Amino acid sequence: MKKCVPNGQLLLKWPNDVLLNDAKVCGILLEQVNDSVVVGMGINVAVAPQVEDKVTISLHGAGAMTALTAADFLNLLCDSFAKRLQQWRSKGAQSILSDWQEFAHPIGALLSASIDKDTRIQGEFAGLTDSGALRLKKPDGSLVEIHAGDVEPS
Repeated sequence: MKKCVPNGQLLLKWPNDVLLNDAKVCGILLEQVNDSVVVGMGINVAVAPQVEDKVTISLHGAGAMTALTAADFLNLLCDSFAKRLQQWRSKGAQSILSDWQEFAHPIGALLSASIDKDTRIQGEFAGLTDSGALRLKKPDGSLVEIHAGDVEPS
C-alpha cells in the first residue's frame, strides 16, 4: 500500500486492521484449516464503505492514482505476499513479526484492549509474542498476553 499512497501514513492495528491516515483501509482475517492457513482480505481501493463507529478510507480517497484498479492492486499484493511467504519460509515468523512491528503502534504506546463486552485491559504496548499475541505492560509492571480482541489507543 505504501507504493500506492506514498505520502500516506500506514499503521498496522493489531490484530487484523490496516489504517491509512488513521482510517481503516483494510481488514485481514486468517483461519487455519488442517495444515493450511486461509487468508481473507478486504481492501478499499476505489471507495470505502461507511461503517458504524469506524472511520474508513479508500486508496483513491487517500490520494492513490485514480487509474489504480482493484486488479492492479491485487497484482501488487500478490507479488508482495509471495515475497513475505518466502521470507517466512526462509527466516521464520520472528522476521515477519519484526517487520510488522515497524508499522505498528510504537513500543510504550498506551493501548486499551477489549477482550469481550465486559473486559477491557489497559497498558503500554510491549510488542508481540513469538506467536503474534499482543503484549501489554500493566501499570503494576506485569505483562498480559492478548490473543483476541479489539485494540484502541488509550
